[in-house]
Amino acid sequence: MKSNQLDTTIRKNIQANIAKNRKKSGLSQAELAKKIGVKNSTVSSWERGANAPDIETLFGICRLFNVTVADMFGCDTVN
Repeated sequence: MKSNQLDTTIRKNIQANIAKNRKKSGLSQAELAKKIGVKNSTVSSWERGANAPDIETLFGICRLFNVTVADMFGCDTVN
């Protein structure tokens, strides 16, 4: 898989997994935003795929949802 295809796949997986884990946890976008210290519109933009969280924020999201970065990326190994 080409690098840009991998980047797109990972971004889409992160987008879907933030929404899935947020809903599974019973949180609104506003509640998630407050817990991780970002604006509501930021969570919305991640879930729409317009942006992705930076790595520090992604680690915080993983801790909150008790998942690994690999879980958020939607893969076991990234080559």
